[in-house]
This record gives sequence, C-alpha cells and structure tokens, in this order.
Amino acid sequence: MKNDYLFFDLGTQNIRIFSSNNGLIFHGPGAIALNDEFEVIAYGNNAMDLQIGEEIRLIYPIEKGTVANHHVLHLLLQAILAEHYKKRFGTKVKAIFSIPPFATNVEQRAYFFVGEALEFSQLLFIPEFIFLLTSIYESIGNYGFEFVAQTGAGRMDTYLLNNGKLLYGDSLKGGFEFIVSKLLKKIRFEKGIQIGRKSLFEAFFETNQKDILMRGRNKVTGEAVDEAIEVAYLEELLKEGLADYVQLIKAVFEQLSPDLSAEFLEKGLRLSGGPSNEKWLRDEIEKRTGFSVKISDTPGEDILKGFKVISNHPEREQLERYNLLGTVIEVR
Repeated sequence: MKNDYLFFDLGTQNIRIFSSNNGLIFHGPGAIALNDEFEVIAYGNNAMDLQIGEEIRLIYPIEKGTVANHHVLHLLLQAILAEHYKKRFGTKVKAIFSIPPFATNVEQRAYFFVGEALEFSQLLFIPEFIFLLTSIYESIGNYGFEFVAQTGAGRMDTYLLNNGKLLYGDSLKGGFEFIVSKLLKKIRFEKGIQIGRKSLFEAFFETNQKDILMRGRNKVTGEAVDEAIEVAYLEELLKEGLADYVQLIKAVFEQLSPDLSAEFLEKGLRLSGGPSNEKWLRDEIEKRTGFSVKISDTPGEDILKGFKVISNHPEREQLERYNLLGTVIEVR
C-alpha cells in the first residue's frame, strides 16, 4: 500500500495543506462561515466575501497561532479536504501537523481531536521548527546550531536549537499583527490621523528626513488629511512596539552557557515567517539585539519548503522521532 503524507500548516491568518502525492492543495485564509445550524456556508476567500449578519458568523478557529476552537477547525479542514483532496485507491494517508513547540497539553489535545476526527491512518504532531530546519539543510535529522526567531501574524517564537533539539525557547502571543495594530492605534490617538499599514511600513524606511508627510484621515471627521510626523517619533514608536519581542530574543539567548554562546553568535539570528519580508523589521531587530540577522530568499515559505523536502526524502520516516506526543498515533 502506498503512502500519502498530508502536511498541515495552520496559521492565524492562512492555512496551507500540502500532499506528498499532489503538491500544494490549499493555501488560503483560515476563515469559515457558519449558519445558526452550525452548517458550513463557505470557507477561505469565499467566506470572507460573504455579507456577514446575525444568521451567518465568520470564525477563525486559529487565534494567536494555536487552536481556539477545535470543533470549528475540524469543520473547516473537512470542507477543504472534501473539495480539494481526493484520496487515491489503495493509499494510506498519514497526517502531519506543524504545531507550536510551546503548545500546552490542552492545545495538543485540540490538535489531536481534529486529526482523529478527520480519520487519517496515522497522526504526527511535529514542532514547526523541524520544517524550518529541513528547509535550511534540505535533509531530515542532519541539523546544526540555529538561533531562530519565528515571526507570525498571531505568535512570535524564539528558539535555540541543536541538531533538531530544542535547548530553550519562548513565545510571545499576539504576534506581528498585534504589534502593527498597536502602532496604528497609537498614531491615531496621539497624532489624530488614521493611516493604513502600508503607509506605516513606508514611513519606517524614510529615516533620512526630519519629518515625514503622511496621508490619512482625520480620526474625528474622517476627512482626508496630510500630517507631518517627526522621524524621531516614528523611531521611538517602533522601538516601543518591538520592545517585548526584542526582550524575548535577548532573554532566550541569555539562557546559553558561555561555551555554547560563541557557536550561536557565529551563526547569527535566523528570522523566518512572512513578516520577516519587511526590511524595517529585520533592521530594527538587528539594531536592538546586536545579532546578525539572516533570512532565506522566501522566509514566508520556509515551512512549506520543509514540507516539500520531506515529501521527496527517501528517509522521511525519520520524521517520526520528532513527534511531540512521543509515539505515532494509529487512528485506524
């Protein structure tokens, strides 16, 4: 009997499902629209395009990088697979979930409920950093020292890794979107102007001027306005917004013994995840932490690349040794 490995990357904003036999079968918003009878009306982009009212609710079952509603997540994945995935005759499907390494016992049980309800042949729950390491080294198990800052919309993690083993790490829930939202609200409150995230990101590049002319809307009247905002104010705003994450990175590194510090310093800090594409974010983290920051060509695709490497690897069964629950779960 042939095997098909289904890899699940369950992000706060987007979900990706990759099949070792069929490639990427879904990549879209992790949103689902349900009616009062708890019936699925739509999911993904189609759900977001609906007119939401009292009879239809739009739900994101993943919040802050982990499962917030496992019943709804089951309905969402069930609907996605019913439309996008056709199991081949004589194929044994093994489900592999990329999950946060700091998931609590309650959160792990939520992932297990979803996997079991979908009735796969086997379930594996693998820390997401294993897929990142696999994308870097293009191999399974032959990893080295890595100091990683994983940036996500709903959660930001930092790990110290040695050959695939977590030496130390910690997590900041709320993630990149929480930071951006906090910055935009502060500008609205203190400067009286409501701007979009694109304008904010562009402003962080204009550091060679004293003031930056920002276009937005008056927070009271809603009228279009131009407001000159000091670069010094934006720099302080950014420093304050990233303070918790910078402190997290520093605190994790300080857990190292002196003899290992040099090994990790030589490798530098690897940023991964979609927000790492923002140059201002990389520059600010490098400036505030003092670590040399590096990224892959497509940091938002690191996990997906890890899926692809594993699916084509002749020794992909080695992945089982990284299962967070200790043993492979035989569902049926």
